[in-house]
Amino acid sequence: MSVMQQFSRALQISFISLTLLVATTAHAQDNLQQAQRRAQSMLDEGKETIALQGKAKVDAVHDIVLRYVDVKSVARFVLGKHLRTLANQTDLMNQYNTAFEFFLSRYLAKLLSGNYARNGITAGTPKEKIDDANKSVDVPLQGISLGSGGITSTVTAALTLQPRSDGNYWVVDVLVQQFDMALNFRQQFTDYLGKYSDKQGIPDLAGLTEYLN
Repeated sequence: MSVMQQFSRALQISFISLTLLVATTAHAQDNLQQAQRRAQSMLDEGKETIALQGKAKVDAVHDIVLRYVDVKSVARFVLGKHLRTLANQTDLMNQYNTAFEFFLSRYLAKLLSGNYARNGITAGTPKEKIDDANKSVDVPLQGISLGSGGITSTVTAALTLQPRSDGNYWVVDVLVQQFDMALNFRQQFTDYLGKYSDKQGIPDLAGLTEYLN
């Protein structure tokens, strides 16, 4: 191969590499924008529930949860090390998943009850989590503040979303200041399941489900 042929081949390889890099970067940017739009849609729908009270509020938030939150993945995650033991308890797992769905809805409804939500929360610029096999994206929440007596403080918060096979991004966690919702639930649930079990030594998922209800 002549020097000119080698040079020409090197240019072709460089051009192909650059094209792939540009395409990959553009695809990644599209994914981030999709996650941001998804988070904003959830926030917009959540704002509509602020004026509601009691069961009406929880029911409205429950509908939002079903549309935007990967409830099943979160429900499994918070069982921690006990999931392997409980995964084949099909009937109990189904009951638990349903109970967790409404438990999470009631929890998020409380978050939407404060004055901090009334000014309208917007989804900021998403950031991909480094070295995350699930390709998680953190979408910062802007416009949240807490306070009284004329003194307010800005609250740092974010939604964590992950892509799924349906092409959408789904919420899997809520972060507020140093508080991580999914990890907090996981700590509480695994502590409970570590303390209570049936006669066969199986963690008491039925008791946890009753508590969630």
